[in-house]
Amino acid sequence: MEQVIEIIKGLHVVDFLIKEAFYFVIASTMISAAILIDLSTGIKKAKAFKEKVHSQGLRMTFTKLGDYLSIFYFGIIVDIAIHMVFKTYIPAGIALACLASCTIECISVIENLKARKSAAGKVPEIAQKIINAKNAKEAIEVINVIKELTKEEEQK
Repeated sequence: MEQVIEIIKGLHVVDFLIKEAFYFVIASTMISAAILIDLSTGIKKAKAFKEKVHSQGLRMTFTKLGDYLSIFYFGIIVDIAIHMVFKTYIPAGIALACLASCTIECISVIENLKARKSAAGKVPEIAQKIINAKNAKEAIEVINVIKELTKEEEQK
């Protein structure tokens, strides 16, 4: 039993656990913020496309958070291994897990913003105009708007 206590003291387990818990809370807060930003841009994109926002889509946010926390647990395992080998604290595992998760969310936010600003965001509006066209002149005007949007997209 004394040997186990000596090993625990030698590894500074209590210090490790305090530091790891601190970084875990920071990383979890960061990824939660990233997920909320992605959720916000996703809702705005859905509104731009005149899509309904369903609770099932919102529930996916919590599933996503659970998935990212699972990745963080592997980061903790990496940190424990590093600590056991080098006898020092380097939060590399949790930092890499946080960086990877935030990068994925950042890419999703960029995609949502691009979709909202693209001509595709105007499709529901144009479709409604086509439906409401009362004569050939109005229909031609709608077709010209589509052509202009297509040209704008090609120039980007």
